[in-house]
Amino acid sequence: MEKEHRRLAYVFGFTPEWRTDWGGYLNFFDERGDITWGLIPRFNVLNLFATRHPHAVGQVAPFAGAPRLSITGWYRDQ
Repeated sequence: MEKEHRRLAYVFGFTPEWRTDWGGYLNFFDERGDITWGLIPRFNVLNLFATRHPHAVGQVAPFAGAPRLSITGWYRDQ
């Protein structure tokens, strides 16, 4: 399966002046599915993390004053 070869993921943010109340956080979960921590989208910031950590991007609020722009991808071993 393609996902089995993903080792690291990256998210490179391109939205300047993102507000915390707009959502769109990169959230990480524990084994019970509870959010343990999250990263707010930041301009010109590269986040790298191991793909073994369960994660998802939260919903962006409909009233957000800008789109959440990013480049995402994976580092694979094959």
